Amino acid sequence: MNSWECLLRKALGLKRHDPPWLKRPQMMRMAVTTQNVLKRLHHWEGFRPYNFFLLPILANCGYPANVDPKYFTLVAPFESEQSKWIDSVCINIADPNDTRKYELTTDYTSPEYGKRAVVDTFANLLYRYLQHPEAKSPAPDGGSCKADTRGLLQRAHIIAGKHRRIGKESDRRWEEGDDLESLQHQPMEFEDEGTATAPGGQSRAREALIRKIKKIGIRELTRFGCGRRILERICRRDSVNDSTLREYETMIRQYKLPQSKKGRSPLRPKALSSLW
Repeated sequence: MNSWECLLRKALGLKRHDPPWLKRPQMMRMAVTTQNVLKRLHHWEGFRPYNFFLLPILANCGYPANVDPKYFTLVAPFESEQSKWIDSVCINIADPNDTRKYELTTDYTSPEYGKRAVVDTFANLLYRYLQHPEAKSPAPDGGSCKADTRGLLQRAHIIAGKHRRIGKESDRRWEEGDDLESLQHQPMEFEDEGTATAPGGQSRAREALIRKIKKIGIRELTRFGCGRRILERICRRDSVNDSTLREYETMIRQYKLPQSKKGRSPLRPKALSSLW
């Protein structure tokens, strides 16, 4: 019986025979692909580049007692026999001063709870699919789709808001697999140089705009047509009305530094002459 058949039978209340691998702990296969990862495996002698190892997937609140979850990442020697994974002896590579060895369990009621790390099972991973809300579709009544929503979902009508430019949604190392550092990946988000949104229809200028104002000089921009009080508020990163900040961004962007000849002044942008 495959995993999807198990889900369907569970959802419909039909008789099923769960495969034995559902009770096994979740483990991710990783490889030593960088010198940094090799250094983090500080208690394993003779470990070599491109050797495989296992990363246990801890259950919710599955940390042993007296450890800091922020500095707790367990790894175990590679084992191809899945039935032996629960007997793995792990080390914590997130804390170089931690020399303890950690054992695993999948049972919160075990007498070893608090001493051993609780690892999530494939059964929990599989059956959580039945509780996943479908964020891309509304419920049959048009409301939000929740974990217990049942029935034919509707099509979602999307109204675009502010555009945000982000990099690749996933690290390419995930495609290749077996890279511990891919777990730390965060997509890059590209932001405009000018503004950072603030509540109430106001915005704060970004550092690039402030540097440009300071390079030109507030006195020079005042002669150019900008208001001193607004420029000072921008440089202090105080909140400014969105429309005002956009006008100042455009004006400062079109400002041209004076040339070396005396008496030559910067050109005022024609497009903004009606605003000032």
